[in-house]
Amino acid sequence: MVKINENYLKLPGSYLFSTIAKKVNAYIEANPDKKGDSSWNR
Repeated sequence: MVKINENYLKLPGSYLFSTIAKKVNAYIEANPDKKGDSSWNR
């Protein structure tokens, strides 16, 4: 039987994705010359 980590359930619903979005946007702003280098272009 799979057991869910109870600490994971304590996180707000958008915690992970909002943190990733902030880091990605900060990187893009700091490195405008790198835009287009990834396979998931914005």
